[in-house]
Amino acid sequence: MEISTTVAESTAEKGRPKRVLTLIYCPYTDQAIPESQSSPEHIVPLSLGGVNGLEIPVDAEFNSQVGSKLDGALANEFLFALKRTKFDARGHSGKKPVALIRTATYGDDSRPAQAQFHSKRGMESLGFPG
Repeated sequence: MEISTTVAESTAEKGRPKRVLTLIYCPYTDQAIPESQSSPEHIVPLSLGGVNGLEIPVDAEFNSQVGSKLDGALANEFLFALKRTKFDARGHSGKKPVALIRTATYGDDSRPAQAQFHSKRGMESLGFPG
């Protein structure tokens, strides 16, 4: 649902049409912003397997700042990555998601290890770094 308001701005010159400005409500900033300063916010971010078409208009600058920090961090978070792997929820790149554990430990001496999870092959060791 798009909440918008149209505002007619007056002009100083007679006979010229009034300029129309459409304002969009941004739930992130809690302000009405010009439609020209909005961008689509995906309800489920594309980086987490979301799709185009399920989106709302929000402040473009705010969306860009938050999206680059939050969406990427969530996409790489292990529990999100595990679900994305299970349901093959691909992001912008279209690549098959793989859940990766980068900071695991192995053995009695807690040696560092890395592992990844595949939807069909299950867990796979990537070896022991360092």
